[in-house]
Amino acid sequence: MSKREKIIYLSVGVAYLILFIGLIPAHYKICEINQYTEHEHCTAYQVLPFLFIKVQKILNSLGVAITALATIAIAAFTYYLKKSTDKLWDAGERQLTHLKDASERQAKDMESTIAAAQESNRLNRDAFITTQRPWIAARVEIAGPLEYDVNGLNVSAFFYLTNTGNSPAIHVNVYPQVAAPAIGVDNIFDVRGIIQNSITQRRNALLSPWGSTIHPAQTNTEKYKIVSISKDELTRITQKVKYIHPVLIVVIEYRFVFDAGVHFTAFALDIEQWSPQGRKSIAPSDGNIPPQELRFQKSFAGGEYAD
Repeated sequence: MSKREKIIYLSVGVAYLILFIGLIPAHYKICEINQYTEHEHCTAYQVLPFLFIKVQKILNSLGVAITALATIAIAAFTYYLKKSTDKLWDAGERQLTHLKDASERQAKDMESTIAAAQESNRLNRDAFITTQRPWIAARVEIAGPLEYDVNGLNVSAFFYLTNTGNSPAIHVNVYPQVAAPAIGVDNIFDVRGIIQNSITQRRNALLSPWGSTIHPAQTNTEKYKIVSISKDELTRITQKVKYIHPVLIVVIEYRFVFDAGVHFTAFALDIEQWSPQGRKSIAPSDGNIPPQELRFQKSFAGGEYAD
């Protein structure tokens, strides 16, 4: 049997029951006293109307009690509604606190993750630069005589610049100079200090837009005529001793495509005079020295620098 059929049968049964009750003979009376005549008047009713009237009278007599009970029920409902609302509010506050704590933990975790990623990127970048960057090595040879003129001492040299790294070196520039100690005049002659000062000056200077590009395993040859010891400086350093010990100081500057920094290779070479009889002291009073008598030797006073 379907649900629809059950509803139909139930409705028909209820209708028959009401009809049956309505057909029961009147055996019940309801009596009322007339307020004007003060006589009791009774009316006979069938079962169904009689029950309806009786229930209505009972409900009317209980109206105050029902209202009180309803008020109590409403008050109780309001109280429990407040309690439920408070619990809901507390639950919401706890949820917000939990979400706040979770958000703060997530933010800290994210910050840690970002910091770790940045550090990883920095390490990867440093590793990439270290393994892929260019490195410039240099070899220097005599390219002409050591001469004295109105400008002072000057010497010519070939610079063979080789890129031993894995990437092109750009803006390659050579900054050579010649210096000599003033024996008996100056207390010290600091070749390392001269090299460091030269590098510091180049780091603080504007980046040069010029210079050559040297690819990996490629060698560039450049020739320079170096004038560094002026005529007045020659006079000063030969006040006590007539001989000089010139040192060629070389600073090579270059850059890397993927690195904004500047790199340097620096070293010092002693300029020596050699004759068939052996090494000779260099005296400005002896005049120019032909290239075949000149040599560049590694200077232990200056050391080497590369970054």
